Amino acid sequence: MSHSLEQKTIAKNTIFLYVRMIVVMGVTLFTSRVVLDKLGVDDYGIYNIVGSIVVAFVFVQNALISATQRFLSYSKGANDKDISSVFSTSMIIHLLILIIVVVILETVGLWFFENVINIPDERKYAASIVYQLSVLTFCFNLLRIPYNALIVSNEKMSIYAYISIIDVVLKMSIAYLLSVSEATDRLIFYGILMTGVTVIISFIYYLYCKIKISFECQLKLIWDKAGIKEQLSFSFWNLFGGVSSIATTEGPNYFINFYLGVRLNAAMGIAKQVSHAVYGFTSSFQTAFNPQIVKAYAAGENDYLFSLIFRTSKLSFLLIYVISVPLIICSKEVLNLWLTVVPEYTQIFCVLMLVAQLLAAISSPFWMAAHALGNIKNYQLIISLFNFFMIPISWLVLALRYEPYWILAFQSVLNLVILIYRVQYLKTKIGFPVKEYYTSVVFVFLILIPILTLPELVLLSEQFEGIIKILVVGLASVLIIIPITYYLGFDKSERYVIKEMVLSKVRKR
Repeated sequence: MSHSLEQKTIAKNTIFLYVRMIVVMGVTLFTSRVVLDKLGVDDYGIYNIVGSIVVAFVFVQNALISATQRFLSYSKGANDKDISSVFSTSMIIHLLILIIVVVILETVGLWFFENVINIPDERKYAASIVYQLSVLTFCFNLLRIPYNALIVSNEKMSIYAYISIIDVVLKMSIAYLLSVSEATDRLIFYGILMTGVTVIISFIYYLYCKIKISFECQLKLIWDKAGIKEQLSFSFWNLFGGVSSIATTEGPNYFINFYLGVRLNAAMGIAKQVSHAVYGFTSSFQTAFNPQIVKAYAAGENDYLFSLIFRTSKLSFLLIYVISVPLIICSKEVLNLWLTVVPEYTQIFCVLMLVAQLLAAISSPFWMAAHALGNIKNYQLIISLFNFFMIPISWLVLALRYEPYWILAFQSVLNLVILIYRVQYLKTKIGFPVKEYYTSVVFVFLILIPILTLPELVLLSEQFEGIIKILVVGLASVLIIIPITYYLGFDKSERYVIKEMVLSKVRKR
């Protein structure tokens, strides 16, 4: 496939993923409002903290997703004809890990839930049911990973988008059922319905692959010792990195629960919803690029690989920045418009998480490039060391009675340090042009854009209130940020590619 055709494929896939993300974000934010209102702050906080015990093992899912996508995409980039063997090996590994994790969740995890988590006595029974439902949900999510990865590695993003839309529509239906239900315990009812959605979506992934990509997802009863060893080694170090990632996300949640209770967990849960919804725009864009990054390395095309990293970093930051600026400036108005009850600290948590996501967006293509190299042991050890700092920092902040938002402020600093390390890692391994990257990407976006946009938007926002303020600031951020980025953030060749992409869409109309 030529690079021009590859770029058209990326552009088409990006459009599908953006439509997906707009629908997902809108429905997710709406359903969060309904669920918070119908469950109440305490039950919402309980669902967040109990589910987070199992969510803490989502690092297993995330690690296996990226590992499976890497091996499937690499096989395609290297023109490997026997992809079904890679798929079968991946499924064997997933089954083995599933057994191990379930044993841990039903022993150590259950002990942690019963003896450590701070839950009111009258809600412990409902919380225990939610915990078991969360374990079941985790099992289905883990088993569908190879099928999900197969769709992404084949760059069938339209199908990926459609299934995601079905997912959020089902969850919107749950919000409706919760609002009209006369169930004795709405928390348990909500947990059952959420598990049901996971089962349905898992079956859809399986069914599509068996019908449309049947040759590649054939399960072979083979024991490929070399293949299993390679994937297990990669997955192990990816899992190790995933454990450390939990330190930056769920670690603070447990300390907040211990020192401040479930109401602050509700605030943290809402902030995560906002952060994930915004970052979803960038992750959708990156999902379209990731298979190409791995395939470019597998084919030995380093120049094309570098151009993909540059372009992904720039566009990722721009996309999340345009959305984040109005949300940061109008955070109070957005939360009041969105929620019927805004728990304490929600606003500052949202703002700080968005700042951390801005830094994470710039460095996001580097983790996929590092994974493409294959041997990630040293890379994950260093990244994990940085991430584990969140555990003692979270404990110190709360034990010394500082405000809890200082935990999230430290996370932004940590993301900046990780970005610097990732850039240097690729320089050492494949000669990545560090000086050019810092000049054209990091300095432009981290220094120039904030200086030129924030003062004007802050002054403008003071003249309006409520939804009018949100709309005006949102429009102003687009009109200010996009032209500055287009002319100062992109070079001549990149501007030409963007211009041609836009003109091609206009001509089709």
